[in-house]
Amino acid sequence: MAMNSQQGAHYAYDAAQEKYVGAYPDLMDLIAQELDVDTVDVYVGPLWWKPLRRGEADILFFMGPMWDGFYYTSPINSMTFHGLLKAKSRNAEYWSLFDPFHWRLWVAICVTVILGTVVAGLIAYLERAWDPREDPLEFGAMLYHSVTLLLGGHRRGDDLSGAMATSSGAARLHRLGLLFLALIMTSSFTANLAAFLTNPRRVVSGPGTLDELSAATACVNDWWLSSYVTNFAGGVVWPPDGAYELDDYAGRTQWCVDAVKDDDSEVDVFLTFDAQFVLLEHCDSLVKAPGIEFEPTPVYGITHSYDIMRNVSQAIYRLRSDRPYYDVVNAHYRTYDMCPGAMDTEDSSEQISVRSMESVFLIFFANAAVAIGLALFDARRRRRDAKTEAREAALEAAAARETDAPRNPLRGDSRRLAHMFGNGARLRLSQSRGRGRGAPDAPRRALAPRRSAELALV
Repeated sequence: MAMNSQQGAHYAYDAAQEKYVGAYPDLMDLIAQELDVDTVDVYVGPLWWKPLRRGEADILFFMGPMWDGFYYTSPINSMTFHGLLKAKSRNAEYWSLFDPFHWRLWVAICVTVILGTVVAGLIAYLERAWDPREDPLEFGAMLYHSVTLLLGGHRRGDDLSGAMATSSGAARLHRLGLLFLALIMTSSFTANLAAFLTNPRRVVSGPGTLDELSAATACVNDWWLSSYVTNFAGGVVWPPDGAYELDDYAGRTQWCVDAVKDDDSEVDVFLTFDAQFVLLEHCDSLVKAPGIEFEPTPVYGITHSYDIMRNVSQAIYRLRSDRPYYDVVNAHYRTYDMCPGAMDTEDSSEQISVRSMESVFLIFFANAAVAIGLALFDARRRRRDAKTEAREAALEAAAARETDAPRNPLRGDSRRLAHMFGNGARLRLSQSRGRGRGAPDAPRRALAPRRSAELALV
């Protein structure tokens, strides 16, 4: 078995033991144990296929393009690239007092308080407790009371004044909505404030997804790795040629780490398949990008023999189904290790956003709508009652005027007349005393029936 000339965290030459050590040699020892064969270190230069064709090595573990005339085994390891980003810790500052809430949530709270005051003024207007044309400055007092309600200043509500002190059902319901909003906001703000004042704040810079990576500049610790990441990153840089020896894998890796940390550098992200190993050495200054992960090529065995390919593939399959394989991987790559605090289930310094408070605002405005509807109903009922009372008052006044006016006791009362003069009483006209012609006939006319009339006193 042989390895290619690229060295690094995967394997390195130990002068004391005079042999190669690392993940790859240990994995090859596992395969050799499965196949019951011996391993021999063989140096392979850039022309890696020549030792295979000359028979100097039976199998070579390598990652690269597939060539004709060779057999390729199942992957023994996955070369997955991850992105490492710059992270800075920043302690609490003067404005950290407002950090528990996102700035959009602060804007939403201010708008809600103003609209809540408008609702309170509308309810007071409908109840005729406030007329904005006569006292427009009262709105400022109502705004003050709305803010103090939100801050918990009015515990019982008995120290309210002006239009806000209206005791109707609609006003009480609206104040209940303000107190509910105050309860949720103050408790959420208080619970999150301690985290922002006591915990250091971490600021991460750089692309977090593959889409953002396409417009960013990435660093790889060797030039030959650039071909694997060119299709993903907007630009690729690597350590200067000749600055480091071929075996100085740690030096080239540190060059990319320093480039990412440098604020004046053009490098935005460090792409490496040793991201976990590098991250554990720089927990305070680097973080792994959550959305950057791709596997351009695996590490597989290359051989000139079909039988060797089949036997090694079966051995790799058995190894990857057993614990010792993963123990070797974790021992060299620290796959299952993590930075302190990485297992925290809750980020106590996360800002509370508007989306997390949507239900609170929905309940508040629904309550305000019900309060306005109740105020409109009461106002309509009061107008109806006022009209009814005005109509009854008018009828009572008319009846009083009729009662107080002087009346003729005999006018229009036929029964009283009948009682006084007898039923069918008539007043007969006396004989005319006039002179002239026709006087002798006067007694006859006086005795003749004449039209009777009822006596009416004016």
